[in-house]
Amino acid sequence: MAGRPNNTNGELLTSMTEILENLVQDRGNEPAEYRGLSTFTKYHPLKFDEKFNLEGAQRWIIGIEKISNDMGCHEEHTVTYATYMLTREAENWWRVVNRILPHEGGIVP
Repeated sequence: MAGRPNNTNGELLTSMTEILENLVQDRGNEPAEYRGLSTFTKYHPLKFDEKFNLEGAQRWIIGIEKISNDMGCHEEHTVTYATYMLTREAENWWRVVNRILPHEGGIVP
């Protein structure tokens, strides 16, 4: 292209390399619960959207606990990951209940 210096592609590659290196370095600064959520979802946990169904809820909890135990999750991360899998009525229920539950150090036990 006329008018452009010959090293534009080299500068672009250098810039892209720097950006990628920064992203990789920043990944280590990301909170553990965000890195873990990605790993958690790779296990394909079931979403829970059922209305009150004790048996279905117990099966869902057992499945979440199996994944959490396999990952070696801390309890507070398990709660975060599990609530991520709530949808519809179950998600609405959690939003209400989460406001009234005690939060120890900002964490629901």
